[in-house]
Amino acid sequence: PKLVLVESPSNPLLRVVDIAKICHLAREVGAVSVVDNTFLSPALQNPLALGADLVLHSCTKYLNGHSDVVAGVVIAKDPDVVTELAWWANNIGV
Repeated sequence: PKLVLVESPSNPLLRVVDIAKICHLAREVGAVSVVDNTFLSPALQNPLALGADLVLHSCTKYLNGHSDVVAGVVIAKDPDVVTELAWWANNIGV
């Protein structure tokens, strides 16, 4: 695979996976690991510290707290990926 996407805990079933192990396995096969951390938020879980390459958050849900903001965030570990994401966001108007 080129990309491994996990959500832990999952929504709505609250299934928990071993993020560090999955990210390690993804790295072994040359895949990018992406963790959707929307449900737990950065206050309670840091997927980058567990080995994730990218982290996603839906800011509309828990980070905002009132569901009156439509927003999302992508966080990258690699500065080159940050630069590329910023370029794309600027060029497509995100």
